[in-house]
This record gives sequence, C-alpha cells and structure tokens, in this order.
Amino acid sequence: MIVKMKKLTLICTAKEQDRTLEALRDLKAVHIEHLESPSGLEIDEAKQVLQQVKKVHENLAEPSHEVRPATEPSDTLIDDIHALLKERDELHEQQSSLLTEKNQLSPYGDFNPKSLEQLNQQGVCAKLIQFGLKEDISWPENSCIKEISRDKSSIYALALSRHDVELPCYEMALPTKSIRDIEEELQAIKAKLIEIEAEIKAL
Repeated sequence: MIVKMKKLTLICTAKEQDRTLEALRDLKAVHIEHLESPSGLEIDEAKQVLQQVKKVHENLAEPSHEVRPATEPSDTLIDDIHALLKERDELHEQQSSLLTEKNQLSPYGDFNPKSLEQLNQQGVCAKLIQFGLKEDISWPENSCIKEISRDKSSIYALALSRHDVELPCYEMALPTKSIRDIEEELQAIKAKLIEIEAEIKAL
C-alpha cells in the first residue's frame, strides 16, 4: 500500500548539517528538498558544466558505426565538443549576417565599394538609394539619379551630386564589401562548418 508522504521542516545548525543528512539517508524513507535552491561558486560551475553536457548530448547523433573507446578523459572530451559547438554557432551567426548583407546589396549589382569612396574623395557625393516604383519624387537641383534595377515595388539607384544633399527617399549605408567578397566569406564559412562537423563525428 502506498502511503502519502508527510512534509516536515527540519532545522539544524550548519555545523550539524552533514551528519543530519547522513542520518536521514540511513532511514531510507525520506525525500529531501532544499527550502532554498543551493547557490555559490561551485554550484554555478556545476550548472555550467551540466548545460555544456546537455548541449553536447543534444547535438550528438546516434553512432552509425561501432563506438570506439574514448582516448581522452570525459571532461576533456566534453570541453572539446562544446568548444566546437560554440564555434559552429558563431559561424552560423556570421553566415546569417552575411546573407542579409548580400540580399540588401543584390539589387545594386556587384561593384567595388572603393569606387564610391573614390567619387566622394573627388568631390562627387555618391549614394545608394531606394524608392517606391509609383512614387512621384522631386529630386534636388543638380542631382543625378541613375537607375540600377527594379522589382515589383521599388527602384534601386545611384544618386550623384556635387554636394551632400538630403534626398526624399531611403539611403542605404555605403557598403564596405562587394557581393564577391561576401560570397568568398560565405564559402570559407561553409568549408569551416563542414570541417567542424567532421571533427565532432571523429571525437
């Protein structure tokens, strides 16, 4: 017959805590819970290690081949895998950021950003702009708008003027990388991700 457990609050001095717990364990009829969650540097370190172990476990696939005996201590193995997973997550973030940057630049074509810098240094203000396809815009005097591409709703263009004038449309920040530069970085990240996955499987 299952008997409902009673809840008891036990108070003891810190000095007698270990001995009291041992005595309760010897009874083999109690379930011990802390009134307050334990805290401290050692507890925080233990929680951090537990999170690392959980993340490693979640990311490890079931072995498709015979499992080899570990050649490293388990702590070292977990640290190695966690470091690789962290690096992989950082690379995925970089990859996502670069893809966003590439999508923003794509309507303007693949060009060398330094060419815009050179125009600005020569006294020609160059800006990448975007405005609605159906917008009727009055452009500032002495400004030149050169359309680069368009889609169903917007026109993407290069605005040139002798002075820095405020334009009645969206101005994109001048890029520091070309589409080709971004694609090269994406290829390098892809290769590194493949390398990391291979390292994880080899551990």
